[in-house]
Amino acid sequence: MIDKMLIRGAKVHNLKNIDVDIPLGKIVGIAGVSGSGKSSLALGVLYAEGSRRYLEALSTYTRRRMTQASRASVDEVLYVPAALALHQRPGVPGIRSTFGTGTELLNSLRLMYSRLASHRCPNGHYLAPSLLVAAGKELVCPACGVHFYAPSAEELAFNSQGACQKCGGTGMVHTVDMATLVPDESLTIDEGAVAPWNSLMWSLMTDICREMGVRTDVPFRELTEREKDIVFHGPAEKKHIFYHNKNTGQAGDLDFTYFNAVYTVENALSKVKDEKGMKRVEKFLKEDVCPDCHGTRLSSAARAPRLRGISLDEACTMSLTQLVEWVKSVPSGLPEEMRPMAESICEAFQSTAKRLMDLGLGYLTMDRSASTLSTGERQRMQLARAVRNRTTGVLYVLDEPSIGLHPSNIVGLTGVMHDLVADGNSVILVDHDTQILKEADWIVEMGPEAGAKGGYVIAQGAIPAIEANSASQIGPFLAGTAETKLRCCTEKETLFANGTIHLSTDSIHTVKPLEVDIPKGRLTVVTGVSGSGKTTMVLESLIPALEATIAGSALPAHIRTVSADGIAHVKLIDATPIGINVRSTVATYAGAHDELRKLCAKSPDAKAHGYKAGDFSYNTGSLRCPGCDGTGIVSLDVQFLPDVDIPCPDCHGSRYARAADAVRLTNGAGESASLPELMDMDVNSALEFCRDRKTVSQRLAVLRQLGLGYLTLGEETPSLSGGEAQRLKLASEIGRTQTDSVFVFDEPSIGLHPLDVRVLLGVFQALLDNGATVIVIEHDLDVIRNADYVIDMGPGGGDAGGRIVASGTPQEIRGKSGQHHGAVSLTAFPRLQALRTGNARTKLPRRLKKRSNYAILFLSLFKSRVTFLKINVLSYLEASAARVPNRVCWADAASALTYREAWTAVCDMGAALSERLSAVNAPVCVLLRHDVTDLLAFFSVVYSGNFYVPIDPALPAVRLRSMLETLKPAAIMTAGASIDAELTQDIPVISQQELHTEAPAAAPWKQRKDTDLLYVIFTSGSTGEPKGVSICHRSVIDMVEQFMRAFDFADGAVWGNQAPFDFDVSVKDIFLSLRVGGRLEILEKKLFSFPKLLLERLNERSVDTIIWAVPALKILARLHAFQTLRPLYLKNIMFSGEVMPPKTLQYWMQAVPQARFVNLYGPTEITCNCTYHIVQSADEVLQEVPIGRPFANCDVFLLDGEEPVREEGKTGEICVTGSCLSLGYYNRPQLSAQAFVQNPLNPRFREPMYRTGDLGVWKNGSLLFAGRKDTQIKFMGHRIEMSEIELCANAAEGVEASACVFVDERLTLFYTGEAEEKALLARLRDRLPKYMLPSVCRRLERFPQNRTGKIDRRALMNLSKED
Repeated sequence: MIDKMLIRGAKVHNLKNIDVDIPLGKIVGIAGVSGSGKSSLALGVLYAEGSRRYLEALSTYTRRRMTQASRASVDEVLYVPAALALHQRPGVPGIRSTFGTGTELLNSLRLMYSRLASHRCPNGHYLAPSLLVAAGKELVCPACGVHFYAPSAEELAFNSQGACQKCGGTGMVHTVDMATLVPDESLTIDEGAVAPWNSLMWSLMTDICREMGVRTDVPFRELTEREKDIVFHGPAEKKHIFYHNKNTGQAGDLDFTYFNAVYTVENALSKVKDEKGMKRVEKFLKEDVCPDCHGTRLSSAARAPRLRGISLDEACTMSLTQLVEWVKSVPSGLPEEMRPMAESICEAFQSTAKRLMDLGLGYLTMDRSASTLSTGERQRMQLARAVRNRTTGVLYVLDEPSIGLHPSNIVGLTGVMHDLVADGNSVILVDHDTQILKEADWIVEMGPEAGAKGGYVIAQGAIPAIEANSASQIGPFLAGTAETKLRCCTEKETLFANGTIHLSTDSIHTVKPLEVDIPKGRLTVVTGVSGSGKTTMVLESLIPALEATIAGSALPAHIRTVSADGIAHVKLIDATPIGINVRSTVATYAGAHDELRKLCAKSPDAKAHGYKAGDFSYNTGSLRCPGCDGTGIVSLDVQFLPDVDIPCPDCHGSRYARAADAVRLTNGAGESASLPELMDMDVNSALEFCRDRKTVSQRLAVLRQLGLGYLTLGEETPSLSGGEAQRLKLASEIGRTQTDSVFVFDEPSIGLHPLDVRVLLGVFQALLDNGATVIVIEHDLDVIRNADYVIDMGPGGGDAGGRIVASGTPQEIRGKSGQHHGAVSLTAFPRLQALRTGNARTKLPRRLKKRSNYAILFLSLFKSRVTFLKINVLSYLEASAARVPNRVCWADAASALTYREAWTAVCDMGAALSERLSAVNAPVCVLLRHDVTDLLAFFSVVYSGNFYVPIDPALPAVRLRSMLETLKPAAIMTAGASIDAELTQDIPVISQQELHTEAPAAAPWKQRKDTDLLYVIFTSGSTGEPKGVSICHRSVIDMVEQFMRAFDFADGAVWGNQAPFDFDVSVKDIFLSLRVGGRLEILEKKLFSFPKLLLERLNERSVDTIIWAVPALKILARLHAFQTLRPLYLKNIMFSGEVMPPKTLQYWMQAVPQARFVNLYGPTEITCNCTYHIVQSADEVLQEVPIGRPFANCDVFLLDGEEPVREEGKTGEICVTGSCLSLGYYNRPQLSAQAFVQNPLNPRFREPMYRTGDLGVWKNGSLLFAGRKDTQIKFMGHRIEMSEIELCANAAEGVEASACVFVDERLTLFYTGEAEEKALLARLRDRLPKYMLPSVCRRLERFPQNRTGKIDRRALMNLSKED
């Protein structure tokens, strides 16, 4: 019988080719100091191999977007079962997460209310529970006879359709904080008393306020109530003022609308698009409970169903213990026929709840916000999810599950582990806590040190063997023989000699009113069971109160008083990761990297090469590796499998180019090392090397003093454990005088071995020696034992806690066992009696070690959001050039380029252009010829680090001037086309031929952020000026990858390009063809007048995919193009731009039956990437063709004003959010703010939404186009703003007014005035593109009017038909 797993030759991370046997069907503990290789063995080998082998049994399609562990670096692993892992430290959930959603109990509860409750009819009558709900049938109210459907479980979810419309399902709303609008009433308005007008509004608002009748030259406190009301709530009236700008000295008359102080804030909030903007506004805001849902998060409809006499929101306020009892009685209160279904639903709820109850979470309510839960509570929630199913034969890897758990909570955890083993599973336990390690049947101890000096198995065996083994480092702590009292604690009599911090609070969450005294200059530890209120008291009360006092601002609402004389700084040292990407390292954060760069720059080698300190930066310097851009890793796109990060093959992870190795730094002992070699050293080794370099050695010595000597200088800071992150944050604080500072540590013993806790206590002592006040939230008994003062919260969790049950020195706490408070504090739990004897120890583990990132195995096959890792569209061309270099890339009637030729030309021209232009991220206009030279120009511009703007040189000069004035381009590129020289007199004009001849020998293309602009395409503008839509790399990459996921184009597919390159439909042709290594055939415009020639070209060039504007398909259908010849190779026919006439589509489907027909919808502002509909049959063509369903990275919904439209058949405006959105209109911020607004359905989070102006309607589950809100039309595939034509006409001499209508695919302009029709048409021809020119200009004596006195456009349309 196989009873153990065999590991042979494990070399993951720092493991030293170890061989070890792990028993099966047992609890196996893995111990060792931080960085010794525990996680590498448990997660990097056992979990990685167990989960990988299980996942490889699934299909490729199922695995394609799962996060998978790579094959472990190990010679052999035998008999490893399928594995599940528990996160080492649970993340802090978002605002939408609650205890109910996090545990998934709310799913069962919602299902109960959907299927088992009494539902309310639209007229307010309640119906008895019925099986008709589960059957999906209509309910009929016996009182009023109305027919209605009961809500589904999804319609009862506050994160979905059941959300309160006011707050969006968060239960909270942002309102203006009146107290912040005028913080200092001694100031006058002229002196800036009204704070929002100083930062959120123009300074002239003071002048307008004066015109409103408010005195602006007296202190605000002296204003009358009427004047103050005008300041805060005055009407939005337009006032005429004489404004003098103090900065420029300019002055003039202005008409401006008054924005009162409150509306100024509300207006700024509505326009916030990013975190920077929110920071400007948030100081004037406060959070209030939603007045509509009263904090329940649910809409009134979701609160209507009643089960056992209460609504869903009322059930969510019950504690889990109360709710379990309530659920037990649900089936008995229902009709007999419903009880089997009710019992099934209730059983699912109770089975999940039981594990949570076993873990001591019965006091929590379903509506408790998950972000307010303590670390221990979140850890137990996560544990309950991981082990809720009764599996057998599974390997559970629990990586430090005791994080955040009080000793009394450990009992529930050990019970779970024993249950798992009893069910036939195996448990791997990575932990430092001796209480939980004593539950193990077998222990493997790693060591002897951290980092490169670790990775060995130093001891293994049962608990008695480990305790007796002299090589074991954990043995003395398991046996209780280790010395743990390391500090000389302050005597009781002198405890408060340095002063007192006093805090008085009202109730908040489950914490009762408190009166707290904390001694200054001492080590104070706050203890208590999980959920007892430690975090609330310290992080949500003490810190905000001190910060408010220091800043001189108002105290939080629940704070009565706080006194902290002499305190000027409060610093929270928590376990949140440092940095957000791999560019942040230990050396850069500690300041050692800058000093090392300076030393390298002073070396003889550097001086010989002319290197400065900046050249040694791996982020921006010339010596950074060009292959990975200084990150040390590259991401591989493995197509249908998950993307893979590997060490950079050029620098092997060092981040530097080979040239950096030639610069050697020599120390006093004659040893030399390059900067890449130094970054690969651990802190201890680097300190030894730099011992004669004062500044560097001082900074490295601090890191060693903090117990971080084993970390390498190049270690990425986001991968550090929580404990390591906390200590690294202290690097700049050690050694300073800190008498005015309070340091707050949130569970700093996370991930620390008992030996490492000794180092932590040394860090505390260093701060105390410099006069600091140190406050620690902690469960670790060694830390508690070494405290000067202890505050114990409890006695239980939730409503059973929230009080200070004991406070004093550790000796006083021990002595209170006979008193009431002592009986319920530390001495209430047998484990904590160890404080008296020193025979036991509890600690808080740490975050996941090093670069591993293991998670609970989570199988989610269909997610609406997908992330693609490319950041530059050049990657498509470069990858295809490497894969299929000899395949034709671009072709027109006269020429063709292979991928190798195209890539070489782009590199040459791009490098030459980069040398010509000093600008980066600037617009470069490309004059179009509609051949391959256009594409070379586009990609050369991108290569140079800029973005391209396609320009049709045939446009009227007036329009070209407007576009160039908006852009202010860095250059204009041309391959022969030209425009009026007057337009380009201040702009460099660059010939493509010149760039070919100037190409430098070597110049790498400039890597750019995915949010940098890729192109700007101009469209018609309602203001009379064309507007440039700004599209970034990310939007195009998402568009390409979404099309690939939806349509799976074949490798080497051939595209037939119809649309001009300044028309957004062409974007799909350009980039999709590159994605599959295909060919883009550029079709001349004249071919569409000669169908036979066009079809011959399509067949000759084997075109199999076309994405054309609908007018192109309509032209060929009208000309009966397929009478003599048909396209032989077409497989994909996609169309967009305007509504497809059913007859046209039917004609094409009959002529090309082998093709797939797809209707695409998406304005330029959303990268032409919004929805699609695959036409399934010819029968469908007889009806209106839907615009279909959204792509995965795009959310589409209908709005009627600000309210969502959910009913079928009801019309609403099509609105879009998602990564497809453009960045707005180039250099048109006001126009951008009007079109791209905050999503009203998601008010709590900044989410831009584009209001398309198109109307849509839901029918049979699909979205149909239903016209426009305004006068915009779509003609010849172009969007045309009628108002732009009218504004242009109105500016003509002799025109009083004009109105344009579109009838029978013809534009007719009606006008009044003396202008001649031919002269007006000639003026329009000079200013508008051809597709916007009216066919007829017709003069009227007066316009027909409707009842409201406005121009009757319907009457004008009838007049147009008569012509």
